[in-house]
Amino acid sequence: MVPCHLSRAAPLPPRTPRFSPARSAAGDALIPAGSGSSLGDVSAIDPDVAGQLAGELPRDVFVSIVRSFEQDLARLVREMVEAARTGQAEDYRNAAHALAGASGAIGAKTLEALARQAMRSDDRTPAQQMILGIGEAAKAALTELASLAAPGAERDSAG
Repeated sequence: MVPCHLSRAAPLPPRTPRFSPARSAAGDALIPAGSGSSLGDVSAIDPDVAGQLAGELPRDVFVSIVRSFEQDLARLVREMVEAARTGQAEDYRNAAHALAGASGAIGAKTLEALARQAMRSDDRTPAQQMILGIGEAAKAALTELASLAAPGAERDSAG
């Protein structure tokens, strides 16, 4: 049985529509309303996790991890989109589960929270809305991770 949020999912439109913020189980907005393509002042990454990785690993190793994360992120989001398009709820949740794990490991906390929400069989957020929110969180996380990986970036987490 396909959850109602997947069974009603239409293919993603060619343009990005405005949508209301995704919410956690507690009802807190995971993506601030009116945030556009930016998450504003909300940090998309956990400085303790990402900062520790950036501070303790050689720069080239950290850059390699960020690049691998970016590739995994793209693949997993494609899997979520395809699963939503075809109504495969289990595949959708499996891709979300893998995305949550990868996001948590690198410290992409907002992205991890959205992926964990998408994993829930009782979540009623439409798949299209969830995937758009994940895209916004992914952009923000990758931007922050890239700044940590940049040559000359402050990489000492003990700072």
